[in-house]
Amino acid sequence: MTDFHIGISYLAGTPDDAVSEFVTTVERPGLELRVQHQEPTPRASMEWLAATAVVVYLAKPYFDGFLSEMGKDHYNALKRGLVALGKRLLSRSAPQVR
Repeated sequence: MTDFHIGISYLAGTPDDAVSEFVTTVERPGLELRVQHQEPTPRASMEWLAATAVVVYLAKPYFDGFLSEMGKDHYNALKRGLVALGKRLLSRSAPQVR
């Protein structure tokens, strides 16, 4: 396995073009991205929230250093990509998932 800087894991049902648009927006020379497609498994929403909170808490120092080192260009690209992805997946016109 090779090292990577940003990993993206998404569930089946997420529009592939939304993920590829995000990757295109964030991708820069020297930045290693890993994209992984997963089949959905039954999970409780609290389980997702707890795991996400732990990852964010543990990864915050890394991302603070990463973003300060990579500069405003990468931060702005990541921010644009996350905002576009959020609008596409969380807006009223987003695909309904059950």
